[in-house]
Amino acid sequence: MTCKICNGPTSVLFKHLVLNRHTVRYDRCEECGFVSTEEPHWLDEAYARPINLCDTGLLFRNEKMRDVFSLLFKIYFNKQDRFLDYAGGYGVLTRFMRDCGFDFYWNDPFTENLFARGFEMTEEHIPYSALTCCECFEHLADPMQELQKQLGISRNIFLTTTLISMNPPAPEDWDYYGFDHGQHVAFYTLKSLGIMARKHGLHLSSNGRQFHYIGEKKIPRIMMQLAYSPLVRFTPYLVRALNGSYTQADHDRLS
Repeated sequence: MTCKICNGPTSVLFKHLVLNRHTVRYDRCEECGFVSTEEPHWLDEAYARPINLCDTGLLFRNEKMRDVFSLLFKIYFNKQDRFLDYAGGYGVLTRFMRDCGFDFYWNDPFTENLFARGFEMTEEHIPYSALTCCECFEHLADPMQELQKQLGISRNIFLTTTLISMNPPAPEDWDYYGFDHGQHVAFYTLKSLGIMARKHGLHLSSNGRQFHYIGEKKIPRIMMQLAYSPLVRFTPYLVRALNGSYTQADHDRLS
């Protein structure tokens, strides 16, 4: 195989049992360090339940990202801008962000929209000022094709995915491989994300661990680190006071 990111040569990293029944090969790029599975033929089985049973951090993660995005979007975008939560799950983050006064919308073809009904993505709003994509990139069998699709919606993408080191952890040492649910098929190094950005003439910024930005703006790394730190815990309350909120307006509109 050649690398799906940089077309460099790959070698077998290891083989491991996925979903307790499929022996799957994991390949590593010798140039950019990107790790991916063989062609993931087991995904229909893995996505029988789109939100996997062991994802106990779903609500905490959405609350965390509300804090992060409240700070960054207040600084780098305008009040009239529209935003999209791509692969937005049950719509929790979209609702959180609208409550903080950001004009957010939802998109996810695989999950029911429970909390942001009435605020689904529409073609007329494209391009969106920014797109958020939380815990999605590790699910992508073809990352470059999916990035191209997302850039057709917005040229500013904020994403979360936990980076793999250039010296990858052993299978038994990293839960993020996700062998039990079988949904994680791609694992990125900072170098591989940088290549993805440069191929589209865009900037990459990252906190160096799990929070990243690919887009047209120059966002300093220290700002990405600050936004993801505990220091921003109360930012949404301040931003909501400054922005106002869509909570009541959305209620009136929907009723």
